[in-house]
This record gives sequence, C-alpha cells and structure tokens, in this order.
Amino acid sequence: QAQLMAMVLDGVMLPAMPDGFLMKMDLALKALPVNKITESENAVSSVLNKLGIMHVFHASPVADTRWGNLLAIDLACTEHNVAIEYEGSFHFLKELASGEITRTENGSTKAKRRLLEKLDWTVINIDYRDWEAATQQGTVEDWLRQRLVSSGNSI
Repeated sequence: QAQLMAMVLDGVMLPAMPDGFLMKMDLALKALPVNKITESENAVSSVLNKLGIMHVFHASPVADTRWGNLLAIDLACTEHNVAIEYEGSFHFLKELASGEITRTENGSTKAKRRLLEKLDWTVINIDYRDWEAATQQGTVEDWLRQRLVSSGNSI
C-alpha cells in the first residue's frame, strides 16, 4: 500500500522489492477476507437506488487487482469516478483525555481519500453522525442528494 501511494501520490519510485517478498505479500493479500457489505453501506446503497444512482460495492480504483482488497471503495459510481465512503467511528481520531470521537479523520482515512483524489475520483465522505441525524430527521434522501450535488460531479 505504501509503495502504491508513493508512486501515485508523490511520483516516488521505491526500489524493487525482492521476488520472495513479493510472493509472500501476494499470498498475504489473497488471504485477506473479502470485504463484507455492512448495514450502513446497505442503507446508503438503498438511498442511492431511490435516487436512481448506479453504483457498486467495494470497487477498486486501480486496475491492478493485487490492491483491490486494500483499496476497496465502499460504494463506487464507476461511470463517473465517484467514491462514496461511509465513515464509521473508527475513521476518526479520539480526544486523549475524554475518549470523545472528534471530527478529524485518522491518517489511513486521509491517505485513502488523497489517493482516490489523485486517481481522479471525487470522494464523498459520509460521517456516521451526519447520516444518523439525517435518518432520524427523515431527510436522508435530500441530505445525500445535496452531498452529491455539492461534490461538483454530475452523477
């Protein structure tokens, strides 16, 4: 993942890894469990369907299938290169003293967003707190439509 990000984001060509290491890495990647579709992703998908927006679950933004499981997009509108990422609590930093979840993305979430943007994807991050609030208010369709419109991409 670091090698891919270095190449794509910064144009850095890292030294070639030894073949033995690459074979072990390939085996480890193949052993990763297939990403399961979460309830939250299903809920977002349902609203996207109501809005008539075509999408797929867990698409890879790169053609090299070795990276797919590591870089899977939660919901992807592949025709328009729009990535919709549902961000649960583990995507955010916590306050050390209180343990309260902040609105600041953690490093891996920022890195993934940055990589997707560098690959010419529009990224729409859905903070779980905002999604829950819109759901409770019964405005989730309008809320998501507005998020899509404000992304500047014509889905």
